[in-house]
Amino acid sequence: MYTLTIDPPDRHDEALKVLKKEHVSCTNYIFDSDDRDKLAESLPYTVLIPPGGKIVRRWKDEFDPAQLKSEISTLLGKTYVSPK
Repeated sequence: MYTLTIDPPDRHDEALKVLKKEHVSCTNYIFDSDDRDKLAESLPYTVLIPPGGKIVRRWKDEFDPAQLKSEISTLLGKTYVSPK
Protein backbone atom coordinates (compact mmCIF):
# COMPACT_ATOMS: atom_id res chain seq x y z
CA MET A 1 0.00 0.00 0.00
CA TYR A 2 1.12 3.51 -0.73
CA THR A 3 -0.22 6.86 0.37
CA LEU A 4 0.28 10.24 -1.22
CA THR A 5 0.09 13.54 0.60
CA ILE A 6 -0.23 16.89 -1.11
CA ASP A 7 1.14 18.69 1.92
CA PRO A 8 4.27 20.67 1.11
CA PRO A 9 7.49 18.74 1.84
CA ASP A 10 8.19 21.04 4.83
CA ARG A 11 5.02 19.60 6.49
CA HIS A 12 6.44 16.08 6.46
CA ASP A 13 6.20 15.80 10.26
CA GLU A 14 2.50 16.72 10.31
CA ALA A 15 1.71 14.17 7.59
CA LEU A 16 3.63 11.51 9.54
CA LYS A 17 1.57 12.26 12.67
CA VAL A 18 -1.65 11.53 10.77
CA LEU A 19 -0.25 8.28 9.37
CA LYS A 20 0.80 7.14 12.83
CA LYS A 21 -2.55 8.14 14.35
CA GLU A 22 -4.38 6.06 11.74
CA HIS A 23 -1.88 3.16 12.13
CA VAL A 24 -0.95 3.30 8.44
CA SER A 25 2.05 1.05 7.88
CA CYS A 26 3.02 1.64 4.28
CA THR A 27 5.12 3.84 2.06
CA ASN A 28 4.04 7.49 1.97
CA TYR A 29 4.91 9.81 -0.87
CA ILE A 30 4.79 13.60 -0.86
CA PHE A 31 3.40 15.14 -4.06
CA ASP A 32 6.02 17.70 -5.04
CA SER A 33 4.45 19.96 -7.64
CA ASP A 34 3.14 23.47 -7.97
CA ASP A 35 -0.20 22.18 -9.31
CA ARG A 36 -1.58 20.66 -6.10
CA ASP A 37 -5.08 22.00 -6.76
CA LYS A 38 -5.43 19.84 -9.87
CA LEU A 39 -4.43 16.70 -7.97
CA ALA A 40 -6.56 17.61 -4.94
CA GLU A 41 -9.74 17.53 -7.02
CA SER A 42 -9.62 13.72 -6.94
CA LEU A 43 -8.38 13.13 -3.38
CA PRO A 44 -8.70 11.16 -1.24
CA TYR A 45 -8.71 8.24 -3.63
CA THR A 46 -7.66 4.73 -2.65
CA VAL A 47 -6.98 1.78 -4.94
CA LEU A 48 -6.48 -1.81 -3.70
CA ILE A 49 -4.08 -3.68 -5.99
CA PRO A 50 -2.95 -7.13 -4.86
CA PRO A 51 0.15 -8.92 -6.19
CA GLY A 52 -0.38 -9.40 -9.89
CA GLY A 53 -1.47 -5.82 -10.47
CA LYS A 54 -5.23 -6.22 -10.97
CA ILE A 55 -7.29 -3.42 -9.38
CA VAL A 56 -9.86 -5.09 -7.14
CA ARG A 57 -11.33 -2.13 -5.26
CA ARG A 58 -11.44 1.66 -5.45
CA TRP A 59 -12.58 4.15 -2.83
CA LYS A 60 -13.41 7.77 -3.56
CA ASP A 61 -13.22 9.84 -0.38
CA GLU A 62 -12.41 8.22 2.95
CA PHE A 63 -12.54 4.50 3.70
CA ASP A 64 -12.77 2.39 6.84
CA PRO A 65 -9.22 1.14 7.66
CA ALA A 66 -10.61 -2.02 9.30
CA GLN A 67 -12.56 -2.82 6.13
CA LEU A 68 -9.45 -2.31 4.00
CA LYS A 69 -7.40 -4.60 6.24
CA SER A 70 -10.13 -7.23 6.08
CA GLU A 71 -10.21 -7.08 2.29
CA ILE A 72 -6.43 -7.35 2.10
CA SER A 73 -6.49 -10.36 4.43
CA THR A 74 -9.18 -12.00 2.30
CA LEU A 75 -7.19 -11.43 -0.88
CA LEU A 76 -3.90 -12.71 0.52
CA GLY A 77 -5.28 -15.52 2.63
CA LYS A 78 -4.16 -16.46 6.12
CA THR A 79 -0.59 -17.07 4.96
CA TYR A 80 1.14 -15.20 2.18
CA VAL A 81 4.48 -15.81 0.54
CA SER A 82 5.72 -13.12 -1.79
CA PRO A 83 6.33 -14.38 -5.35
CA LYS A 84 10.02 -14.67 -6.16
